[in-house]
Amino acid sequence: LIDAAEKTPFSPWWIARMRLREILVLRGLAPMGGLLAAGLVMLWFAGSRGTLMEDASGHMIAAGRLADALNTQLASAKDPSAANQIGISFRDTTGRDCRTFTSESNAGLACRQDGAWRIKILAATTREDTGAVYQMAGTAMPQAVRDEVRAIIAGSAFDAAAERAARDRHWSGQ
Repeated sequence: LIDAAEKTPFSPWWIARMRLREILVLRGLAPMGGLLAAGLVMLWFAGSRGTLMEDASGHMIAAGRLADALNTQLASAKDPSAANQIGISFRDTTGRDCRTFTSESNAGLACRQDGAWRIKILAATTREDTGAVYQMAGTAMPQAVRDEVRAIIAGSAFDAAAERAARDRHWSGQ
């Protein structure tokens, strides 16, 4: 019986039906694979490049590399090659820890609130040449950001030790 089944020729209709079934299965899998690949690419871009997002209350908060920089970078230990640069850290009049930052396309001020860095002000800017020999103090930070810092700062900016202590307590203020 097995020998007869293996040697019996298939009908052209049966062969056509089997090939059509294979094509339809492949057509069904190809879009799913494409969607999966697109989703993975979008997650990669969102996780590694996204710098801002909106929280549930509609406020802009730092995300991705910007949030990482605000959480970990010390202004006293600048890395000129970093995508985000931290300016000054200070406590505002409500007791929150705040930090200024610059990136390739913007500069701003973020304050720690509810476990996230809430953006207080954001201004478009171009990043200066960090390798320049002479730079005018404060020129990388737009005037609007400097004005906002002056309006909310309580006391003076953190020195290196105060900044390190604030980072070590996860920017919880006090």
